[in-house]
Amino acid sequence: MNKFNQAYRDRIAAILKNDKAAIGMPLAPKHFIILNLITFGVFSEVWAYQTFQKDQRFVKHPKIMALARCLFLPFTLISLLNYLDESAKQLGGRLKLPKPLIAASYLFMSFTTVYLFLNDEIPKKIVVLAWPCCKLVALSTLVFVVLEVNRLNREFRPSINLEKYKMTARKYLAAIIFSFLLCSIPNVTLRLIESILSEYVELSPVNETPNSPGGEGAGSSIGAS
Repeated sequence: MNKFNQAYRDRIAAILKNDKAAIGMPLAPKHFIILNLITFGVFSEVWAYQTFQKDQRFVKHPKIMALARCLFLPFTLISLLNYLDESAKQLGGRLKLPKPLIAASYLFMSFTTVYLFLNDEIPKKIVVLAWPCCKLVALSTLVFVVLEVNRLNREFRPSINLEKYKMTARKYLAAIIFSFLLCSIPNVTLRLIESILSEYVELSPVNETPNSPGGEGAGSSIGAS
């Protein structure tokens, strides 16, 4: 495990030798908030996907692993924070965020929004009021992470031209399209699993009990008597 961690640190150090290598995905908070409001919070996963690609934990299939991690962001946010923390340490700084508190807060709010949405016993009025509040709290939690990413890049990556990270109309459109495509992945996966399970159930043999009450066996025995 120590060898793996050391190899991970060495890979980050090799990347950070390039003064123009950004830490995470710098983005103005206003654009982050606007895009999340347009996409109902899905853009958070898009931003996380871009950041996870810069992480050097997985050297094989980094884009696939980044996609898998962004889809489970409530569980993998702590990994993203650890990457930012390691990058800051190697550049002589530190992450000015309480990592456990940020990760736990986002996880709790994510579970709460799912619980409110799936629990039919909760009155609809409460859901309508509480669900957006929980989503906004979760979004606010990630805004702090975005602000920290921007700070790290300003302080330790002064040679980076942050202008290329500014959002344009074309980038806005691409971000929105990618957000909704990303949102469709879990739905398509669930549909595929449901279709496979339904076919399996249809093909499974049904065990009949001919001597059960009300069945053919019972009718024949009555007729015989």
